[in-house]
Amino acid sequence: MNSILYLQSAVDSVLEAGKIVLEIYHSDFKVKDKGKNDPVTEADLKASSHISESLRF
Repeated sequence: MNSILYLQSAVDSVLEAGKIVLEIYHSDFKVKDKGKNDPVTEADLKASSHISESLRF
């Protein structure tokens, strides 16, 4: 796979993750603490998971 296809795949993945984040942002979402002053939301976790899974080749 050439670098243009890798780049397009990454862009597509991030755009879809953005949709996931916005969908959750407009709802009553949960926030957890990863550590001291280090919050993580349901949107963070789902977006990260989507990007990780979609970029596996």
